[in-house]
This record gives sequence, structure tokens and C-alpha cells, in this order.
Amino acid sequence: TAINLAGAIAKAGQLRVLLLDTDLRRPAVAQMLGRKGRGDPGLVDAILEPVQTLEKTIWRLDPFNLSVVTTRRVEADTYDLLASSRLGELISDARQHYDYVLLDSPPVLPAPDCRLLAEWIDGFLIVVAADKTPRKLLEETLLSLGPTKILGLIFNGESYRHSRYGKYYYAYYGRR
Repeated sequence: TAINLAGAIAKAGQLRVLLLDTDLRRPAVAQMLGRKGRGDPGLVDAILEPVQTLEKTIWRLDPFNLSVVTTRRVEADTYDLLASSRLGELISDARQHYDYVLLDSPPVLPAPDCRLLAEWIDGFLIVVAADKTPRKLLEETLLSLGPTKILGLIFNGESYRHSRYGKYYYAYYGRR
């Protein structure tokens, strides 16, 4: 969802968009873009090695006008990495050079990762898996972040069985 959103924003207004993979427990951006296992420097490297600038970790997808910083899985010290002032410096630097900086993060609950990231960002777009995310979990998520940090909700994977058009809609338009 973050990749699609970042690409759509970049293409819509020819804006400079940077996508940062900040899910250090289960990073997915590199894999989804076919970059996993290439050994590219990423966000963790930029946090741990101050000589590693953000610019050196950026991978550009020129056809989409999109820049991406991937990351690698970290078994320990995730909290310390995300709480580091170095991450704040990197995000601040990115904001100087890009119109939008989007962070692909882990789920808000149960880990504290998103609450740590909240210090460095304007707000969250919460992705909700339609027909899968329990209402109670969504309520807890929204309460844990507070109303000033929530920019909106993105419903992903809508089930069309609940659509008022149902199968007829797709059958009709599929014949054209």
C-alpha cells in the first residue's frame, strides 16, 4: 500500500517523493520492488554509520519519479534504532529535499515502533484490511496515536461481496 501510495503521489503532481521502509522487524519494500538480497545500503546502515548519508542509500525509480530507501531486518535493538536522534536527522534531511516523505512502518500495535516514529512525522495514514482488521484493534490503534496524528484511514482489500453492485456490476462492465 505504501509503495502504491508513494508512486501515485509522485506521478500525480510530478512531486519529489521519498519512501522510507521503517519496518525493521519485517521489512517488505525491497522484496516487493525486487531488490531484496542485493546488499544495498539502507536505513539501518544510515542510522548506524553517520558517514553513510541518506543520499547514498536512496534508490531511484525514475519511471515513477519515486525515490526509495529500503532497510534490512534487525533482530535486536529495534527500539534503540528508531528512538535514535540520528533517525530524526535523516528524516529532517529528507524533508528538506522532498515534497513528501512517506514511511512504511510496522503495525501500530503491539510494538512501540510507530509511537517512536510519531516524533519525526506529521501524521499517520492507517491501513485497515477490510473484513480482516478487528474493530477493537482499530479502536485501540486510533486511541494509542491520538487524534492529532491521524491523517486518515486507507481501506485495503475491500470485499466486493458487500458491494451493492455485486457480481452484476463486474459482469456487465466485463462484457464491454
